[in-house]
Amino acid sequence: MTLLAILYICGLCILLIILVLYLSSLTLTNVPFLSLSRVKLPDILAALDMHPESVLYELGCGDGRVVLATAKAHTAAKCVGIEYALAPLLLARINYFRAGKPHNVSIRRQNIFSTDLTEATHVFCFLYPHVMVKLHKKFQRELPAGAIVVSCDFEIPTMLLKQKIPFSKPSSLGRTLYVYEY
Repeated sequence: MTLLAILYICGLCILLIILVLYLSSLTLTNVPFLSLSRVKLPDILAALDMHPESVLYELGCGDGRVVLATAKAHTAAKCVGIEYALAPLLLARINYFRAGKPHNVSIRRQNIFSTDLTEATHVFCFLYPHVMVKLHKKFQRELPAGAIVVSCDFEIPTMLLKQKIPFSKPSSLGRTLYVYEY
């Protein structure tokens, strides 16, 4: 076998493994992994309005791009990515290492409903509406007064909206940011 054939077979095996991990992730969480474009990050960072003492929790952090971008922009802030599904978690950890293992980031494999949010001053989510409804009760119980929650594309219907921000470059994934203060 030639080297090219071996590389081709290895590539196919990697793609198959990623597909299996992705499908198992969907089965585990009932929410597909959807990655936002990097062009959305400036709008998200502006909506979060982080400060040096901020603690961001990204629930369902996927490949970690939001939590890593926030940590890079706010090096004094603590940034925590929470992901339960295996495929996106693997991507998030790879991206964490590629970013040089930032001191202010941790990527955790946890269920978003059992994660303790009491230290979070900021929360970012790109989750389905039925998940946001469930999280609202958790936010009310656990978030400190004044905590900011930013949700991409999906509102929390039972919460008073603080701000609605259209993305500067809207697309089918990422049209609007919904900002709430608890």
